[in-house]
Amino acid sequence: MYRDLSAPREKPSEYYIRKLKLLHTAESYTETELILAIMEGAPKYWHLVIDTSTLLHTVDLQDKIIYHEDALMYGPGSSSDGFERLEKSHAHLVGFHKDLGKPLFPRDDKTLAKGKSPEEKGARPCQHCGSSKHWDNECRY
Repeated sequence: MYRDLSAPREKPSEYYIRKLKLLHTAESYTETELILAIMEGAPKYWHLVIDTSTLLHTVDLQDKIIYHEDALMYGPGSSSDGFERLEKSHAHLVGFHKDLGKPLFPRDDKTLAKGKSPEEKGARPCQHCGSSKHWDNECRY
């Protein structure tokens, strides 16, 4: 498989070489069988980029993989997408703040939360009216 646990950050051309070596050690295949076996372990979107029906030799597949390497590395669902998103992600603190100020509207305890209220969840009260019986988006103000 492409980018399995043994090679999580490999390039498509590196996958091709690794897979071809493995297949040559296992048994003897025809060129077409090698192409199909290599593509079988590749992500599905590779088939959108590389048309294997026109390929006669594994060298032709290698040429296509090298030519389209960037598209194959960063396509939809590629594991590198997840790595890069995680590396670039940031967390932002949200929630209670001491200086929220006074609510602009009178307290409205008649409006009740549809599920658990901020009071039951231990969260801050409504920022519009100061009631702990409903959430901000449920406030009539």
